[in-house]
Formats: sequence, structure tokens, C-alpha cells
Amino acid sequence: MRALLPVTLRTHRRGRGLADPRGCSLRVPDGRYVRHSAYRLRPDPGNGTAVFARDATFTARPGSAPGAVALESRSHPGRYVRHRDFALRLDPYRTGEPFASDRSFRLA
Repeated sequence: MRALLPVTLRTHRRGRGLADPRGCSLRVPDGRYVRHSAYRLRPDPGNGTAVFARDATFTARPGSAPGAVALESRSHPGRYVRHRDFALRLDPYRTGEPFASDRSFRLA
């Protein structure tokens, strides 16, 4: 069984969600937003559209370890940011391991 240790997701800034102020949007040091495209996360400068805003907005949920969060997609409810195969992607929610630890992060 894998240890429930959250990964640290380093961003420059976490702010109010672009599509929903109750959510959060993440920015990398050069100012680009973290958003998903084809279920893979990547930094993107943005284009001001509602689609971009939804793709760059996440809802923080409790993670699998104290102090960790799971980030649920605003544009695809039920899909969470997950690290798998050395990439960040949106995967549908599943119970058990390794999904629980793969979707838990500490935002730094």
C-alpha cells in the first residue's frame, strides 16, 4: 500500500477562481494560469473566454492527508487534478489507492 503523502504543487500565486470566486485559480511565476486542455494541465496565458475561465478554476476539497487538498475541476465536476505518469491531468473520481494519494496536494 502506498503512503498517503500529498505532492506539493508549486505555484506563484493562488487566487480567486476566474469562473467562480468561491473556487481558486493557480498561476505560475510568469503569470500564466494553470488550466486543463484535453484533460491535461498546462500553463496558459489565457484568452479571456468563459471556457478558459472554467478550465482554470478548481474547487478545493479535503485531500487524503492532513493539510492536503484535492482540486476538483469547475468545468468537469467529478474530475480531479491527479499526478500520473509524470504529468498532471484531470481524472474521474475513484475510491481507494492509488487515486486518493495521487489527487492530494499541498499548495505552496
